[in-house]
Amino acid sequence: MREITLLLITILITSCASDDDYKLVGTSKTDFCFSAERKDCMRAIDKKCKSNYIIKSEKNYEYYLESDRIVLEYKCK
Repeated sequence: MREITLLLITILITSCASDDDYKLVGTSKTDFCFSAERKDCMRAIDKKCKSNYIIKSEKNYEYYLESDRIVLEYKCK
């Protein structure tokens, strides 16, 4: 579990450094969306899954020196 958390934090930091409003990351077991705004992830997931998906979990990460980030775990049906 600790390795997954470290992987997510690493992906979160590197992926949110780009100019995109969101970043979609897929693994063999699940898919994630990283963004500063929930609505950006929801639009991206909606487009990718053609409005047929479920949100498995949602986590907010608060940073003092940078803008906060949100991580959505989702699955296309």
